[in-house]
Amino acid sequence: MSSNNQFILTTYDPYLDKIELNSNLLKNIYKLSEPNTLKYIINVYIYLCNLFTYDFLYYINPSSNRSMRHTKISYLKEINLDNKEIVCFEFTSIFAYFLNSIAVPYQIRQIGEKYGFLHSHLVFEYNGFLIKIDPTLHILKSDFSNIKIKKELSGIECLNKEPRKIKEFYQILKECYTPLKETYEYDYLPKNKFNVKEVDKNILIYFQRLDLILKKINDIFLEPIDKASYFLRLMKELFKEEYNKSIFSCIVSNQESLVYIITIIDRKNYYFLYNGNFNQIEKEVLEKLFYHKKLEYINYENKIPGLVLRKI
Repeated sequence: MSSNNQFILTTYDPYLDKIELNSNLLKNIYKLSEPNTLKYIINVYIYLCNLFTYDFLYYINPSSNRSMRHTKISYLKEINLDNKEIVCFEFTSIFAYFLNSIAVPYQIRQIGEKYGFLHSHLVFEYNGFLIKIDPTLHILKSDFSNIKIKKELSGIECLNKEPRKIKEFYQILKECYTPLKETYEYDYLPKNKFNVKEVDKNILIYFQRLDLILKKINDIFLEPIDKASYFLRLMKELFKEEYNKSIFSCIVSNQESLVYIITIIDRKNYYFLYNGNFNQIEKEVLEKLFYHKKLEYINYENKIPGLVLRKI
């Protein structure tokens, strides 16, 4: 890589000759064509992220029989405008096919040597820009979710070192996509709306913000992973000072769906499950659900404060 940002990127894609894509999907991609090729590429990225959602059942159990379809490159042709649940390596292959069709050099970057296992992304070069495309690096913060709630994109990144080129790229990106800044307003909320039994007065104020979160996630239609992502984002934005100190949230699985759990950390912790509402659940009942595998962690780093998974 030279100092003037002139790259020589040779396409590397061990799967290109095996890729078949749905014709209607390709038509929609090519409809976005415009004279500025970099804007065209960015607009296709935005379109695909808005179209697709991460397969939440794969997220819950990537080794299930159902999830195995994603490990087969032949499944790519089944992905279309209606069948939109995909995973990382499928997005990478779809985007790679598009870049190859407009003669933009790129390289597949993957963990492991086989399609359909672990993670993959790509890097492409165009007009002196070196750009990384990796929308699902963090599944619950993916650009599939970010774009649907008009948040900042994290999966399209300029790898140039020169400040001028970096500034130029992000200005072009801004012309194609501008995130919205969300504002939050909430009023006093009576505690019984959340079916809370005894609760300390010093945390009653939390229920104002939880009510707003409840309203926002109930008033929007999003696919399961995207909704879970929105829930976690709202929790972290509305409880900036308190998050991980006096309030905590995580996403777990009941094997068929995603389950949201909130913990208010106090002298006695308070636990809530989301099921269209935030309903309080006793600590012992929650422990029992985990012990008997009615609920299971997906990400083992996000353990719920105060739970002891013992036989009950």
